[in-house]
Amino acid sequence: SKDSKGDAGSFEVVRQTESLIAKLAASPLVADAPQRLQKQLADLQQNITAKPREDRSSVTQGRQAMEALLVRGANILFATTNSPELERLLDERGQFDWVMVEEAGKATGGELLAPLLLSYRRLMIGDHKQLAPFGSDQIVQLLTDPIAVARALEVGAEFIGRTLRDPATEEVLDEVDTDQSDFPALCSLALGQILLFERMIEEEFRVHKNKPKARRIAQRLTLQHRMHPALAEIVSHSFYDDELKTHEEAATRIAEAGSPVSSKDSKRLPNAPLVFVDMPWVQATVGMKADDAERRPRWHNPAEVDAVCRILSLLKVREGLEKSPSLAILSPYSEQVRRLRIAIDDDRGSYPLLSALSPAVDADHYCGTVDSFQGNEADLVVVSLVRNNHHASIRRALGFLSDSRRMNVLLSRAKSCLFVVGSLKFLRATIDSNAGTDALQEASFLERFLDALETQRQRGNAVTITSERLVNGK
Repeated sequence: SKDSKGDAGSFEVVRQTESLIAKLAASPLVADAPQRLQKQLADLQQNITAKPREDRSSVTQGRQAMEALLVRGANILFATTNSPELERLLDERGQFDWVMVEEAGKATGGELLAPLLLSYRRLMIGDHKQLAPFGSDQIVQLLTDPIAVARALEVGAEFIGRTLRDPATEEVLDEVDTDQSDFPALCSLALGQILLFERMIEEEFRVHKNKPKARRIAQRLTLQHRMHPALAEIVSHSFYDDELKTHEEAATRIAEAGSPVSSKDSKRLPNAPLVFVDMPWVQATVGMKADDAERRPRWHNPAEVDAVCRILSLLKVREGLEKSPSLAILSPYSEQVRRLRIAIDDDRGSYPLLSALSPAVDADHYCGTVDSFQGNEADLVVVSLVRNNHHASIRRALGFLSDSRRMNVLLSRAKSCLFVVGSLKFLRATIDSNAGTDALQEASFLERFLDALETQRQRGNAVTITSERLVNGK
């Protein structure tokens, strides 16, 4: 983005343009050029840092022309799917031999359109069973109600400025003003474009199932290389119909490397690839009030913050490692993350362990939301689920925990060790109270997760401990 203050490195288009202009200015070609051209280039070189929106002079126009020339001549171009550079390339009929879109499941159909039009050979890589495009849930919910969409367009029409009004926009607004018989179909069409990657993949897999010999244009990758095999089996059973397997070489590598951390007190915190710290369920504990578990603002859980801190105080890093293991502390709720950062990121002196662990969320933080961590990984991951209440309905009880995509990301980021802090009794009670309902279908992955957790517990790869045991070893 032109407005970004971050430095994308030496290959960023502005930096490359600066380098190109400097080389041009020092070249024999310019030395022999007319004085007028030499002065234009000197002015361009002197004012290369001027921002386009602040300076509309010929100098800025010259720089933009140089940037466009550089982009057009590039053999390899890295960009976000909504970069203005892609729009400029489309306007100029630019084409590449290949277009590859990474994390395609995080892009809407509109965001995928520009890169896909830049080549007739396209490769999209993504996982539609992890986080959906930002804000897509609200858009999907709106588009399922054509009457609400029409009302929103009627109210918002006067706020659409002239620069945003094109023939397509006018056509939609005219349809709202006149005959709306086709409007539900239009909303349905738009709905299919929002989650374009997911729709294409699911439709292709249905074709595979009905016509096994048909040519495949989509392939599911079923071998994973990141996680401990026990963690992979839990993720596979919970979200991928047991199709996700661990590559043999990865399994051997993980087994030979061993865990980068271990417990200083196995009576309080056992050693295992997965440890689930079971918090007391607020409804089943005598004398425990709702405020003793999850609290507003939505949502945080002080008892789980304390449990996460105790986990960190009981761990030590194995000696002799070539590099520092990485740590990520994740939660679905930003308020919980804020409080975890206060307790941990802002008080690192209380946790000697952190000096031997590198932050995985970003350069300065160990704690982050699940939404900010998709696509990343860490040797050690600690998860705070937060929810623990007396509600019966799936939505009110579980909140974000009923979202399979968020939970998939939470449980699949750890390479070696995963600690999950939450209430098993609360999860089981919520599942049992909604047995046989349509709502449970949405959160059926939780039932599979609990089954997989029990399977790994019986195999010795997972351990469930109470918060009381974490505190005092009982």
